[in-house]
Amino acid sequence: VIVGTMVQNSSDRDLYFAKFDAAYNLEPGSHKRIGDNATATIFADIAYSIVVDKDAYFVIGETRSSTMDVFVARIDATNFNIDWANRYDGGRDESGVKGVFSDDANGARTLPLK
Repeated sequence: VIVGTMVQNSSDRDLYFAKFDAAYNLEPGSHKRIGDNATATIFADIAYSIVVDKDAYFVIGETRSSTMDVFVARIDATNFNIDWANRYDGGRDESGVKGVFSDDANGARTLPLK
């Protein structure tokens, strides 16, 4: 599984996701471009890492327009559908570089970002 950034034009970038099999062939349906393609709003979306869970992949990165915000997308591990993609704005510049799953004593699972 790889994540990265695709260049739309000189100022617009989108996150990229793809999964390959053991022979390095692209798995059908796994190639995803995640980002805002609207011409009125230009974002620089950058993917830094991926967290692998038993039933999903979580793409972690940042999105920039006037400020920098954390960006997380959940991709289904079976059919590669994008289940959700969210920006998290704390009012300042935030960046999501990597994450790891954490289970508490009650069985709740969280994805802390660093």
